[in-house]
Amino acid sequence: MQESLERQLYKEDDSELCGGLTREIYQALAVIRSSSGLVEQRVQHSAPELYQQMSWMFQNIDQSALQLGRIAENLQDALEMEKGSLRPRIEPVDLAWQYQQLLDMMEQGARAYGVTVCWQCSLAENAVFVYADSDWADKILLNLVSNAVLCSAAGQTVAIRLTHKPETLILEVQDQGGGLPVWAQDHLYEPFVTRYDRQGPAKTSGLGLYLTHAYCDSMGWQLALHPADGGTRAVVTIPQKSPPETMAPGGQLRSQPETLAAEIRKQRVQAELSVWRVHKTSVE
Repeated sequence: MQESLERQLYKEDDSELCGGLTREIYQALAVIRSSSGLVEQRVQHSAPELYQQMSWMFQNIDQSALQLGRIAENLQDALEMEKGSLRPRIEPVDLAWQYQQLLDMMEQGARAYGVTVCWQCSLAENAVFVYADSDWADKILLNLVSNAVLCSAAGQTVAIRLTHKPETLILEVQDQGGGLPVWAQDHLYEPFVTRYDRQGPAKTSGLGLYLTHAYCDSMGWQLALHPADGGTRAVVTIPQKSPPETMAPGGQLRSQPETLAAEIRKQRVQAELSVWRVHKTSVE
């Protein structure tokens, strides 16, 4: 009998299958985005009036492609985590600077739904570096802030703080939402946790906290969630260690050009904002 796709994905001998499928998805999405962009430029220059009527369509295509890319990336990381092959790529990271870039973009998106994103950083003017996977550091903040914004109502505030203690950085994300739902409290770091929600169809995949916890654990960071003032406070403890202590077995030291990193960061935020748009619209 032919093995199921799930069993094939989890076999050690077929470890390349997941990456191959994801690369194909990325390639197809890149073609969709570039083709849509070319058509948009042609229409904008040749038929301005028509473009005004169709601009929303081009925007939806671009946002949907980014969102699908986000889903593919999360599924790839989740499958690699289950197989034990998820490894960080370590480099010196200035978290204060990197998180400022992310939050500048996310703040505007949150404001559209009446949610205030407040960023506080007590680090000195001199950069404080930690050895971490830059992409994972982005995803950790994105997931925590996205969860906080999605459970916040108009007029509420999401507070993000980064503080420096001896040999440690502390990242906190606190919202004023309704707190952790009862059905989720015993399953916080499980994959597809939203399957436990009996109040209706899941609005997200339920992979966010599972992957956030996995990223933290693989880099030697610690993630904890606490009730706070009717909402939830996520606390990430980040040790300032040398690469051999921070890097999981099999990790690699890498350096990524900042122009590429900035573009990837922008696309990740845009994908997250499209999730907010879908969720907030469905709530309204």
